[in-house]
Amino acid sequence: MRYCKIAIFFFVLLLGLAWIANGQTYQKSNPAPAVDAIEVAPFHLVFAETPVGSGYGQPVERYQIKSVGVTAHRLSDIPKTMTDDPAGVTFRNPLELFVGNRSAHSGNSSVMVFYIDESLQTFTQGPVITGNSVSDVHQIAFNPVDGELFVTNWRSGLMSRFTFDPQGKAVPNGTISMPDPDEQLGVAIRKADEQLFVSSYTFVRRFTRDPGGTYTYVSSFSMPGATHIHFMKFLNDELYVCDIQTSSIYRYNFDANGDPVPNGVVSGVHPVDVAFSPDGREMFVPNHIDGGISRYEYDAVNDDWIYTSTMATPQLGGVAIAPKLSQLTLKR
Repeated sequence: MRYCKIAIFFFVLLLGLAWIANGQTYQKSNPAPAVDAIEVAPFHLVFAETPVGSGYGQPVERYQIKSVGVTAHRLSDIPKTMTDDPAGVTFRNPLELFVGNRSAHSGNSSVMVFYIDESLQTFTQGPVITGNSVSDVHQIAFNPVDGELFVTNWRSGLMSRFTFDPQGKAVPNGTISMPDPDEQLGVAIRKADEQLFVSSYTFVRRFTRDPGGTYTYVSSFSMPGATHIHFMKFLNDELYVCDIQTSSIYRYNFDANGDPVPNGVVSGVHPVDVAFSPDGREMFVPNHIDGGISRYEYDAVNDDWIYTSTMATPQLGGVAIAPKLSQLTLKR
C-alpha cells in the first residue's frame, strides 16, 4: 500500500509539472495584449473670424483635434464680446493665447491675453496690451529663441516689441521702423539666426538681429504676381508665405548665408495664414474671402502637401495651433 501511495504521489506531481509547462508554453506563444498603447495628445486649433476690410464683433473659434486627419471637435468660442475685430492669434505657451485686435482700423488696437484651462474646455481673460505704438494690429508672433512678442501695425510704419517680466507682464521694448511707407501685415522670426520677416502686400522685408537686440533692414523679396501677401509661418526652418490674390502659399528654404531660396508653391483658396499640427504632418490654411479652413497632409516622399478637406467657417484671419499639452499620453 505504501508503494501505491508513493506511485500516486509521483503521478500527480508529474501531471502538475506538465500542466505548468503547458501553461508556460501557452504564454510564450500567445503573449498577453499590451496594457498601454501610446497615443499622441490632442492639439488645440484656434482661428479668428476676420471679415475682409474691417469688422466689429467676431469671435475666435476654438477646436480640439485628436490627431492628423481626424474630424475637429468644436470647443466654446472666445465670444465677440471679449474681442475687438480679431485678426492675428498666437500661443505663448499651450495655455496662454494672444489675440491681436484690428479694431476696424480705428487706431485703437490691442493684444488680448486669454488663459486656457488644461482641459481646453474653459478660459479666462487676462491682461490687455496697448501702448508702445500699437495701433492697427494684424499678425503677431513670438521670437522662438527668447519669447519676445512682435506686433504688426498696418500703416503706422512702426512694429511694436514687448518682452515679459518674471510675472508674465508685457513690457514695452521699443519699436522697429519700416524702411518704406508700405503696410505691415505678416511677421515671422527664424529660429536659426533670429532673422525678422515683415510682409507688405507685394513683398517681404528681411531684417537681421544685431548683437544688442536691435534689427537692421537687409533686403526685400517678392513672389511673381503676388499683390495681397498676408501672414507667414515657419515649419522647422522653412518659411511659408500666404498670398490671397494668387491663392498660393509660397515655401522658402535658406542657404548657408541665411538667404531665402524658393521651394515650391502650395495651391490654396485665398489663403491668409497657415498653421501646422505639432508633429508637422498636417497643415491648416484659412480662407480670407470665401471662408473655410483647408486641411492638407504632408507627403514626405514628394515633399508636397496634399489637400484633404475643408472645414466650413465664415471669412477668416489668423490661425494658430497650441503645442502639445504633453508629448505623450498613455491610453489604458
